[in-house]
Amino acid sequence: MTTDLSKFSLLWPDEAAQTAHYNGTDCPKIDMFVLEELGLNEIFSLKSSDLDEYFTADPAVIEHRMAVFGDMLEFPALAVTLNRLMPILGDIMELRRLEADNGDTESYLESITEIELYISCLSTLNEGLSPLRGSLKSQAFRTLAERIAELVGSDYYAELYDPETGGFYYSISSREMEEMTPFAEGTYFVLNALRDGGIGLP
Repeated sequence: MTTDLSKFSLLWPDEAAQTAHYNGTDCPKIDMFVLEELGLNEIFSLKSSDLDEYFTADPAVIEHRMAVFGDMLEFPALAVTLNRLMPILGDIMELRRLEADNGDTESYLESITEIELYISCLSTLNEGLSPLRGSLKSQAFRTLAERIAELVGSDYYAELYDPETGGFYYSISSREMEEMTPFAEGTYFVLNALRDGGIGLP
């Protein structure tokens, strides 16, 4: 069974809990002035949201976050992996912003660049999560580790990938044809397949 990561979150146990939170359920009233006075805004420097958005009184959310934090305390390598991942995710988001600004979201060249970044994401996560896979306790990290293992261990994508060019064949059968080489359409196809597999970004 394929693990779905389309709604994956280290902060929320499921989409319903996140939706309920932003609808005001179990959302404590904490003024940003209080957070500033406590110096929390300096400790948690957020770029695209306010710190008060993440406070909750929902027991399920608190339990989820405690389990995630517990794994990170027990396995410091998780924080190292996430820190290595952030610049790659930033590059993907920037590439998508440029695609949107240019009005060309189907550029093969940009798709090749993006799939290279996706592969870097998979490699980084696999390197960090694979040794811990059997020891993780939180549902969030176990789910992530399982999905990454599925993707990295997929014979289909391994056979499509051509290490000499960094590109992908459109199908496994095309590898057997001398006249066929890895090309942009194949790489673009695999990128979309990876997105459909649940590792796309918002």
